[in-house]
Amino acid sequence: MRRLALLAALPLAVAAALPAASAQASCAASVRWQATTYVVAPSTIAVPAPAKALRGGTVPACQDTVIAAPDAQPAAATPARAVTLRRARGVDPRVGVVYAGRLYVTPACNDQLAETLPAPARLPARCGRA
Repeated sequence: MRRLALLAALPLAVAAALPAASAQASCAASVRWQATTYVVAPSTIAVPAPAKALRGGTVPACQDTVIAAPDAQPAAATPARAVTLRRARGVDPRVGVVYAGRLYVTPACNDQLAETLPAPARLPARCGRA
């Protein structure tokens, strides 16, 4: 009986000895420019050549966390930070911009691309615009 009680208490003792797990952020990759949020375009779309720099670009703050364990500690929020966005050659910046070698598009454009099968290799001229 005593052995059974010790075995039952063992998992609790091991859990108490382990360090608390930390939570992880799960924010989507996005950038902002002139009050517009852009998300990463599908990898099937060719990234146009970057052109002129756009002032005022940011990577938004991330305050979303995923807590994987009951004893996990929330991760610290990631503050917004200024970044250099670039125009994408041949793309209206109200539709898409280039950042860190990736094409970012408006959510409306991204939705349109998701509904287009097969996925286009180039960004449609009026992507996400009526």
